[in-house]
Amino acid sequence: MRSIIPLLFSLSLSANLFAQDSSNDSVKQKLDQYAIAIATEANPQKALEFLRDTPFQQDAMDIDENLTIKLVAYSQAIVDLDEYVSRNFKPEDHNSINSELTIRMDYDKPLCQVGICPQPENMVKWLKKYKGFSSDKIAIFEKAIRKWEVLFGTATQKTVNWGQAGTQIVTKDSWDSLTLKKRNEIIAKIPFSGRREDRQYLEYNPSLTDSINERDMVFNTALQLINSSGVLTQSQLNSLSGKPFDEQLSLLGQYFDGSQVAAHPELKPLVDKIHSYRHSSSAEIMSSEQRRMLSEMLKISLMSEVKGTKAGNRINKFYNGSHPPISVEYCDDCYSKYEGGKIVIDAGLIEQYMRVKGYKASDLFKDKVAVDDITKFVSPAFITAASYQMTDKYFSSRGIYNPPVQERGALAYSMQGLYTTEKFSKDVKFKGIFEQMSSTNYGSRVITVQSSFSSQGSKHFTDNISQLYFSDLPSAESARSQILLAVNEEIARRQALDEKGKAEAERLATLPADEAYSMTSEEFIGSVSEMGIELLTKVRSDMISVSNPDAYYRNSMRNLRSDASSLKSKPVAENKVPVPGA
Repeated sequence: MRSIIPLLFSLSLSANLFAQDSSNDSVKQKLDQYAIAIATEANPQKALEFLRDTPFQQDAMDIDENLTIKLVAYSQAIVDLDEYVSRNFKPEDHNSINSELTIRMDYDKPLCQVGICPQPENMVKWLKKYKGFSSDKIAIFEKAIRKWEVLFGTATQKTVNWGQAGTQIVTKDSWDSLTLKKRNEIIAKIPFSGRREDRQYLEYNPSLTDSINERDMVFNTALQLINSSGVLTQSQLNSLSGKPFDEQLSLLGQYFDGSQVAAHPELKPLVDKIHSYRHSSSAEIMSSEQRRMLSEMLKISLMSEVKGTKAGNRINKFYNGSHPPISVEYCDDCYSKYEGGKIVIDAGLIEQYMRVKGYKASDLFKDKVAVDDITKFVSPAFITAASYQMTDKYFSSRGIYNPPVQERGALAYSMQGLYTTEKFSKDVKFKGIFEQMSSTNYGSRVITVQSSFSSQGSKHFTDNISQLYFSDLPSAESARSQILLAVNEEIARRQALDEKGKAEAERLATLPADEAYSMTSEEFIGSVSEMGIELLTKVRSDMISVSNPDAYYRNSMRNLRSDASSLKSKPVAENKVPVPGA
């Protein structure tokens, strides 16, 4: 009997080993199938299926960790692209689409490793294969990727001015091989000659388009209204002739300043626009000491202004009785930002408001009404920056890398939208300030964000705001896929080294975690060789975790939407601020 027991145990062990080998073979076969569908065919359905099958991912990690993590990164990028292109786009959205695709479609990006780029036309082929879009929607993407025939028609070559490097001849064949980023660089070098037929290239260069459109508006429509109103003398009109753009604005500002000209009522919005465009006079410019003093005043007045609103109460709870780190600084039209441990409020934005209202810098310290007005005006910008600080604190306290992404901006604007929706319905003075400033870029943005937030669900709001204001940033999922792939490839490279090579790589990896975590995703990806293996392994684990950063953004947006739904006081029709352009 005793001799039979070892035999039975041996047979049982062999059976278990056989079953395990069979199970491993099944996992390997399924992993290989996913690899073909995702890494070779870029199939969005299979990519989504793979991401959702987390139990299989765990089994696959035991078979081939490197391949599994690569497939996760590829799948994230493919699903992100699939979700993005499925939005409802209009033909005029092509510039923001271009920005979004440029971030996703460069040589070192996951999408290019699965064949969707670097040649932008590959993406259009992918759309036709998997998405079944109408020809009209495909045409929008062909415009966005700057297809040669869309830009240049039947021309076979184009001459571009490359500054000191001279002119460059670009042919259709060379164009087809260029990345989207390189195409954009070339388009920016196409000079505007002033001829009507050359204006078509402006729409592919957004900054130049905006600049020229603004000049058209100011110097054509505006001056026509001024001429027809008769509010300026012929001598004043003649003084504008031949002057540079900025000088003409300054002159118009002087003519309308201090009631020197009795403006026609229909010109009031135009007068405000002129004051918002022009440079500040010496009396309107704040000294460094005045900015410091105003910063201290705003630390108190802003917390008082936002208190009692749902968004403001969240912020008051976050600061827990302490003052926010406000600093009034010039930041090149940033409106506000959280950077370097402080909330920066743009001094240029405050001076713009002072010009429109007729305040001088000295008024800030002797006129409480002026400070109260400015506090109300910049409070939405403060809410936005405070939201950035709250988000950054959440991730930094958990040691999680969280680069600037679209969802971070959309969450901050969601907080702003919650705040302004409540303020527009309850604070008549606040509403009046933004009615007056609705023609400015900042005022227009505040109103657009509020209108979008109050009328759209969280997903649609995030998509809309991201496209309007954050198309130069990656989405959270896109950034995560790019970071995961770069980090995994660096870990694999290190693991392939011998012991001496590993030790040398670690010796050279001197980049501190806090410095790495302050980088954009592009900067981070370019610096992985300077990071220690412990930091790389942690980032890889965070990026592949189900509790990754984009989950935080989704949950936070839902919470803010819940707050919005619970608002008891809704804006009445006559209390709504008009949306610019509506």
